[in-house]
Amino acid sequence: MEVVIDASVIVKWFVAEKGSDYALKLRDMYISGEIKIAAPELLLYEVLNAVQHKGLFS
Repeated sequence: MEVVIDASVIVKWFVAEKGSDYALKLRDMYISGEIKIAAPELLLYEVLNAVQHKGLFS
């Protein structure tokens, strides 16, 4: 199975918030080879933008 993720899922891997438990489960399923992950090409920039808006960058 292939799952398409966006920046909000990746951010939840590092920031505890609503839905983080499900995001971490997806991450663990990917690591164990149960699923494949697809993501937009601009994902890195979207994650960096989200993290910056959460005040995690100085």
